[in-house]
Amino acid sequence: MVVIDRAGEVLWTEGFHRFAIASVLGLDEIPVHVLCRHEDWQAVRDRVSEAPAGEFPADLEDHRDHPDLGDLVG
Repeated sequence: MVVIDRAGEVLWTEGFHRFAIASVLGLDEIPVHVLCRHEDWQAVRDRVSEAPAGEFPADLEDHRDHPDLGDLVG
């Protein structure tokens, strides 16, 4: 499980052993459950989800590849 802070930083709360094994195996991704998001980060997600299809808010471009936005960005 992870939480996401106001800046979008992913912080592990549980599953450290899974993370360690994934690192040893060289995995680029592992599935996680997001336990909670800071309200500032949730506001970023809301703005991305409310943007017209195919568009991404220009001022949030730094976050385009953030793993927590993958379900919102096509």
